[in-house]
Amino acid sequence: MTPCPPTQAFAFPSPALLSRDKSRITILKDGTYDVALLAKASEKSGAGGIGANISQKLQSLTNEKPKSTTVGGVRAAEQGQQSVTWAEESDEVRSEVASLLSQKKYQDALKTLNSAIKDASTPADEEEFTYLMGAAYFGAGQTVKAYRALEKVSADPGSQWYASYVLLKAQVLVDSADYAGALAILQPFISANPTGEHAQIAYLLSSYCQRGLGNTADARASLDAGYQVDPSSDTAKLIDQQRK
Repeated sequence: MTPCPPTQAFAFPSPALLSRDKSRITILKDGTYDVALLAKASEKSGAGGIGANISQKLQSLTNEKPKSTTVGGVRAAEQGQQSVTWAEESDEVRSEVASLLSQKKYQDALKTLNSAIKDASTPADEEEFTYLMGAAYFGAGQTVKAYRALEKVSADPGSQWYASYVLLKAQVLVDSADYAGALAILQPFISANPTGEHAQIAYLLSSYCQRGLGNTADARASLDAGYQVDPSSDTAKLIDQQRK
């Protein structure tokens, strides 16, 4: 762990964990960083301040019990009883992992997922289980391992877990002060999914990114747009706190 100098810019190899007071920033990419600016930006984003509430929200979305899908049923019916058994086993893995994550048993979840990935019957299952590994690492506070797991995923925008995957990856990038990288995935997501709770979280994360980049007006615009998606939601309350 590298103590953060007060005001200077330094070149850091990745990964590097910086700490200053209660702020913790994980550097995922090699580069030169102004540590004072990173610490200031992290006070209200990432793992600090209100960002912790967003992290909890993301965990709750990840921990939702899996739902049966029409695609899975059709696939099983087309391929016979053996595929039905496979589909049930995959659902069992999802349910078990969701339960372990909700109980914060991250290491147990990782063990289950490691085994499930080795035995995955389809690339789609392997992608989903790898995403869930990223979620488990994120919950355990292992940002670098979470990032590496999520980087391996090529998520299908039509998959049930796609939105949670995008937001989780963006949160990991925000936690590591890669604001431009987070915006690069948040902005297209918002354009394609402008409504609902996931959109509100995306707007809130975007505001953190804009603030971290020094774009005050854009940060405010993201907050306003996110609030208007649904002023009655819990996420809107978090957004409104940031607008004051």
